[in-house]
Amino acid sequence: MIVDEGRPAVPRAAPPGWPREVPAPAGQEWIQAAVAWMLDRCPPEYRSYPVLRRQPAVLARCAAWHVQAQEQAVRQGLAAARRELAGQGAAVVDETLMMLENELTRVQLVGRSVAAVEHAIALR
Repeated sequence: MIVDEGRPAVPRAAPPGWPREVPAPAGQEWIQAAVAWMLDRCPPEYRSYPVLRRQPAVLARCAAWHVQAQEQAVRQGLAAARRELAGQGAAVVDETLMMLENELTRVQLVGRSVAAVEHAIALR
């Protein structure tokens, strides 16, 4: 909340790319939601590491690395799909390429959201 003398407190607006599932970065309550959201973007095994729950900045960096690796994997799939899936038929390859293009867009959006959360954590 932003408080100005003589005016009621107003919620701080979320920065561009901010995930819908996480409240805007104001106060401390948003951190718990951000941690849960970031853990949902990471491999399930990450939940077993206490440091990631105790250190939101470390979790944010690990989530960013994970999402970057996902993006790289999708790009590799796009580059190799026609060659490696040629025996599956043209329609299957085309459908796979469309799926991979959609997945690339999704992963890039997640990456932007992770970056926004990581930035807000660094500023707190």
